[in-house]
Amino acid sequence: ALEQLRVSRATLVDRDGEVRRGDVVVADWDMEVDGKEGSQASRQDATLEIADGSLLPELVTGLEGAKAGETRTITANLGDRAPDPSMAGKTATFKVTV
Repeated sequence: ALEQLRVSRATLVDRDGEVRRGDVVVADWDMEVDGKEGSQASRQDATLEIADGSLLPELVTGLEGAKAGETRTITANLGDRAPDPSMAGKTATFKVTV
């Protein structure tokens, strides 16, 4: 209960340096599955929490160490968390700019 209270009252602050687990970043991304953009394929100024359970594991690992302005290409299995049911279980390529 104390941890939930602490998190609910936390404020986000800008900082320089590399992305670490637990950070919240603003990112733009494009996603392709089988060489095609799917529904919800692009986002601008998306807020992402770099934490297990909030993103696909490959995205968490792939964004660790990134710096502001850096673009990374990350491949991830969508599993059952695909934004479109027709993409479930497929592999997606994300181009993410922090």
